Amino acid sequence: MAKSVGRIWERMARSQRGFTLAELLVVVGIVVGLAAVILPNVGRFTGEGERGALATEFASVQTAVDAYGAGADNTVTAATGWTNDLLTGGGGIDLTGYLRLPGSSTDTADRYCWGSDGTVRQESTDASPSCP
Repeated sequence: MAKSVGRIWERMARSQRGFTLAELLVVVGIVVGLAAVILPNVGRFTGEGERGALATEFASVQTAVDAYGAGADNTVTAATGWTNDLLTGGGGIDLTGYLRLPGSSTDTADRYCWGSDGTVRQESTDASPSCP
């Protein structure tokens, strides 16, 4: 009996030397189907990361403005007063410690402007101010 089983396995091993075209097409179809499901989700996760980074940057700038107001004992009430203070270092207070370049502890190259509709934009200090 063991000899007959061994002969059957030998014949099967010799008769199958590769994959048929149908088998290869099935495997390729499965791989393409998986890629079609996975790739759109990867793009969605990338977009969520960018939105999260923007929200974090906004919160950091807002915290810096709060720290400026608390540290300078500043009680500016008008929105334009805050904007002017941020742009000019109002009242002789240096704001470079609050808005830093990435990777730098002292240099400031950008300013942030808040619009009345709640939008925030970043500008270079090399350009003339267009903040309200």
